[in-house]
Amino acid sequence: MFSYLIPYLISLMISLGIAFYAWRQREIESASAFVVLCLGEALWTYGYIFELTNDTLAGKVFWDNLQFVAMFIVTESWFYFALKFTGRLPANPQKFLVGLSLFPLVSTLFIYTDQFHGWFRPTAFLIPGAPFSNLTYDFSLFIWLTFVYAYGLGLGGIGVLIVKSLREKGLFRLQAILILCGLAAPMVGGGLTMANITLSYQRDTAPLTFAIGNLFITWGLFRFQIFDIVPIARDLLVEIMPTAMIVIDLKNRVVDINPVALKLIHKSYGEVIGQPAAKAFAQFSDLLARFGDVREIKTEVQGYLGDDFQSFEVEVTPIYHKNQAFAGRMIQVRNISERKQMEQTLHERTRQLEIANQELEAFSYSVSHDLRAPLRAMEGFSTILLAETEGMTPDAQNYLRRIKSASAQMKELIDGMLALSQVSRTQIQKTEVDLSKMAQEILADLQQADPSRKVDWSVVGGVCVQGDARLLRAVLENLLRNGWKFTRYQQEAKIEFGLKQENGQKIFFIRDNGAGFEQTYAEKLFVPFQRLHRADEFEGTGVGLATVQRIIHRHGGRVWAEGRVGQGAAFYFTLDG
Repeated sequence: MFSYLIPYLISLMISLGIAFYAWRQREIESASAFVVLCLGEALWTYGYIFELTNDTLAGKVFWDNLQFVAMFIVTESWFYFALKFTGRLPANPQKFLVGLSLFPLVSTLFIYTDQFHGWFRPTAFLIPGAPFSNLTYDFSLFIWLTFVYAYGLGLGGIGVLIVKSLREKGLFRLQAILILCGLAAPMVGGGLTMANITLSYQRDTAPLTFAIGNLFITWGLFRFQIFDIVPIARDLLVEIMPTAMIVIDLKNRVVDINPVALKLIHKSYGEVIGQPAAKAFAQFSDLLARFGDVREIKTEVQGYLGDDFQSFEVEVTPIYHKNQAFAGRMIQVRNISERKQMEQTLHERTRQLEIANQELEAFSYSVSHDLRAPLRAMEGFSTILLAETEGMTPDAQNYLRRIKSASAQMKELIDGMLALSQVSRTQIQKTEVDLSKMAQEILADLQQADPSRKVDWSVVGGVCVQGDARLLRAVLENLLRNGWKFTRYQQEAKIEFGLKQENGQKIFFIRDNGAGFEQTYAEKLFVPFQRLHRADEFEGTGVGLATVQRIIHRHGGRVWAEGRVGQGAAFYFTLDG
């Protein structure tokens, strides 16, 4: 009798041994689910051994019930394992597992209460035989539902494995096929039982196939030890990555590589996967010597790739298991030759621009220095001649006055040009600036310089910002002086400095009721030397507002203007922070 049990005992020992081995390797992806699968199969085999050796109907039913419970454990863990291995497990695995267990729990309740309702086994009897008597019973609807549930999960798991094996390449495909065979073996055994193809003393051939299936799964899951560090979503992500990607395991074998990397080394997928890195990338022996044992680094390397000198960014990132154990490395290689060339071109252009700016600065200084002397002479001699008007015709006097005025205007233009160029070169030193106090001081100075004017001016209090005090004072002086100047012909002149908020941003403004301007030409106001009013109406050089715009831009803000002819103007600006 014992000799008949030897195959089942061997199957039981193999299931338990593989479960123990898988538990020790549980850091590998899917190993934990495989442990439960092996234990469920061991429980199934264990129950079947005791069913065979028991001679009573009650004893055989007891052990047969245990096998049904084991079948639920096996099929559920089987399906869970297949989904986890292929990366198709839902986002909430705990909730999914609970839902998957509802039918087995209800079925188990019905199985162990069958003596009260008889819905599971309406009839059950023993058929005497040698060496074992056989438990026989009619298949009720409930038993058929149990088989449909079990085989449905089994076929579902096989289906996702078939899809994976068709999509994978090289060792990945072989690994998926081995695990597919391992999961299919018990289903073949169960199918033989359903077809009544068994030995005379057998009722179930599935326990004999558990050992065969587990050996296949063990070979696929632990022999290659690949899947534990390969990203599950590689099919859609890795294949289309523009960056070369290589995955190296603990044994320095290439376990994954994408098409960009294959193109870089001019090799095929089969030539690289599973090979030692030293063999797969032999043409880059110097880089292997440099980065062969490095776990984490990001650096740039340069060298010849074929006949072209190339620049690459190499990034090595460690890969860890869920228990934080080191599993391997992911190497990303980006060709940055074009970027380096652009950087070099940009550096060269920046250098040329700096030289041009230096030359322009020298030219501006030369212009200001060389032009001031003749302008002073023109203005001085014109003043002397105007003082000696005896014998001079009215036209000659008018010409001298115009020469003197033009000299003064030219001097203002030169000063404006220099002020505008200095704004761009000045280094900003940010401090807290009280714009309200600054505006009041400027308006008070304007009133003191022109006491005959009556201007109704107002300044909102408590406006403080972070900025360069000297440059921001230039902004307010230009804008407030413009308001003072362009309200000259208004009987009730008004100038206002205020603040408003739009979409959480502070907007500062200076508004007047002066001459205004045509809104169509508002953008021209900030172009150097562009003026919207004649010089005989309002004096000026057309540089002030260009200076304002440059200062505001250097503070990370923007400036704009609104106006209507004869109804005044408003200038708005923002500041960064």
